[in-house]
Amino acid sequence: MKTHILRCWWLGSLIAVVGCGAELVSAEGAGEYAPETQATALVNDGYWADVSKPFPLTPRGHAVGICSHNTYVDSILGSARSLESTLSRVQAAIAADVDMIEFDLKEQNGQVYVDHDDDGGSTGALLANVLDSPALQADDAVLYLEIKETSSHASIARKILDILDARRTWYARAGRPVFIRSFHATRANLLETQKLLGQYPAISPYLRLHVLFSANQATHGLIQDAFSRGWHGVEFPYADANILSKIAYAKSLGLGVTLWTIPVNFGEVYLSNLREEVDAFVVDYDVAKARAVVSEDNQLLYLSVWKQPASGTSIRYHQTNATTYTAPVNVAGAPSTLADGTGENLYGTSLVFSAASALSMPFYDADTAAGQGYFVSAYVNFDDLLTSCPGGASSCTMALVSKSESGAFALELFRSSTGARTLRFGVHVAGGYQYATRSLSALNGTNSYLITGAYDGNGQVRLWVDNSSSGTTQSGSFTEGVRNSDVPVTLGADPQAGASPRFFLSGKVQMVQVLRWGDH
Repeated sequence: MKTHILRCWWLGSLIAVVGCGAELVSAEGAGEYAPETQATALVNDGYWADVSKPFPLTPRGHAVGICSHNTYVDSILGSARSLESTLSRVQAAIAADVDMIEFDLKEQNGQVYVDHDDDGGSTGALLANVLDSPALQADDAVLYLEIKETSSHASIARKILDILDARRTWYARAGRPVFIRSFHATRANLLETQKLLGQYPAISPYLRLHVLFSANQATHGLIQDAFSRGWHGVEFPYADANILSKIAYAKSLGLGVTLWTIPVNFGEVYLSNLREEVDAFVVDYDVAKARAVVSEDNQLLYLSVWKQPASGTSIRYHQTNATTYTAPVNVAGAPSTLADGTGENLYGTSLVFSAASALSMPFYDADTAAGQGYFVSAYVNFDDLLTSCPGGASSCTMALVSKSESGAFALELFRSSTGARTLRFGVHVAGGYQYATRSLSALNGTNSYLITGAYDGNGQVRLWVDNSSSGTTQSGSFTEGVRNSDVPVTLGADPQAGASPRFFLSGKVQMVQVLRWGDH
């Protein structure tokens, strides 16, 4: 069984907490305070290594937490009714085996309320009363506390810490850390909390600070600032542009990464897209279903190269589980590798494909299950968006990820004889390829895109760009599984049985995954 020790250290007048455990070291010398610790069984790895609650594991064995969004009710009938309704919602989340529970907090009339808006209201439940719930105290779900206060930052910070310190038997203890979070616009809440941590030696080892960013607000500079301040994690909207670059940069600094807020509709798509890359999701999507999606044993292929070395002649990937396989790079016919440490659209290592050089990366013959379809996603920066066709041809195709050949799927760029340019995802059902499409005119060569195509064997063929279906045209509805093919899943080209691949890509790819996809 793994144990994990947390260490704290002073940064000037601030205390920064990293890792997990129970040791406090001050500027004046070590060992001034040594709080008692309890033996705690720790079952997770990575960012959650100090959490005793077992989080769901992806097929690759990565622990991912599911946080119930806004786990409270602010009733117009008053604080007592809000408390009753909030505890009912908390109980439902616990029954669904939730990993983290989110409460929004604000101060009003000297009290800390569980409430979404700092609007002067005082009808929400009091935080102290919520935390006194025997059901919540007895559970091991982690608290995700988001401070919404817009003015009394120092006051609410102290009150929250006082409330937690008085209840340290249950919260902010070994095995059950507490996360204090605030949006970047109200980061004064985090700064004031951080200033006070040294006054709370019994709980400070078990507190983590996260900053949330609004849509497309986060930059590498702001992520670096969060790290430099000694904060522990960053939280991005699930549909942000250049999302993997932000995730990769944050992870390279050792920061935890949460995505918010996964919606009810198609939540399974957004969870599956990045379950191997992030540490947690805040969800409106059903908690129990979200945990099941994260751990679903449906992986056929997973490749992520951003943190792999950009040298050598092979890269690592996974097929159906955590077993590692290798594919060639930087050799004839294979993509080259490129390291980028500065761009906002890419961070880390990329695979570079060139249509003119006819480069491709074949994997293996990954068939879906009978009656099911495919889920295919890739993070890509395009070097060619088919503004013209090679050799003056009237139409042309560039394959991003493909397993076509009278079956399976194709995620590709297509230019028709009329000059219309589309990104499209097709699967072979009902006797031919059925496509979801989106115009390439909305894309550019500057941004990198998270592109996802899916068909589950019962419904429409669908396409998303950066977790958004805006501007896409979905197919008609079908009720049969995808016909399998006898060619390997291929990145950067379209495979051909008994012949060389074709339809080569020009672009940079950092992540690709293929899943068996059934009705969720």
